[in-house]
Amino acid sequence: MLYTLGLFALEPIRFIEKYEWRKLTDLEKCAIGTFWKSVGDGLAISYEAFPSHKTGFRDGLQWLEEITAWSEEYEAKYMVPHATNRETADQTTAVLLYMVPKPFQQIGLHFVSFMMDDRLRRAMLYDPPPASYAKLFSSLLSVRRFVLRYLSLPRPYFLRFTAFTEQPDRNDRIFITQWDAAPYYVAPTFRNRWGPVAWLTWAMGRPLPGDEGDKYYPRGYYTPDVGPKYFEGKGRASLEEYVQDLKSSRTGRCPFI
Repeated sequence: MLYTLGLFALEPIRFIEKYEWRKLTDLEKCAIGTFWKSVGDGLAISYEAFPSHKTGFRDGLQWLEEITAWSEEYEAKYMVPHATNRETADQTTAVLLYMVPKPFQQIGLHFVSFMMDDRLRRAMLYDPPPASYAKLFSSLLSVRRFVLRYLSLPRPYFLRFTAFTEQPDRNDRIFITQWDAAPYYVAPTFRNRWGPVAWLTWAMGRPLPGDEGDKYYPRGYYTPDVGPKYFEGKGRASLEEYVQDLKSSRTGRCPFI
């Protein structure tokens, strides 16, 4: 669980540092470290492997530095090639390329490989992309960075990107607002079934929100039921106890005190 926590904390930073139009400030990194350290506390994840476990962490930056160093050592030891890694990678890649037309699937596969670092690519048994594709992808990402930095105006709040509804509906359910794979948890609104994205999805022979009955949960998702269907409706009492415990433990306070 510690390594998974580290991925959530570190991968966005690595991606932004490498591909976005500016680097994160120390204050932003500190905020990320503070948030994920607090999440780890809530999940009772042990930090015994970190040098400052006994003395305590100074702030989110120090926590980030130590989980970065620990994650590097962990990956060097355990991120090794294996056939099951390839199986997992293939399933994930299929989701990533879900909306890519078949004639361009191979290019998409090269791009997925390009976005992996060398260690991950070797562990997943993926071949590196051809040099020509690697150069093309790198150039496109550089152009994107330039456009965002010098040619794009600040985005107004009403045009902000939202991946899901900010408030539950009257049935306490959340909906996905942007989908690039199967339309799970997407409301079958007029726009979602007849808008430009819907027409593209239909042209590719993919299901639309609301198709095939309840298969894609068009009524949204209810947080206590997220997970395998077999567990829907189970464990509510223990979940409520856990939520109440989280609400009463250091809510709104610094995780480094």
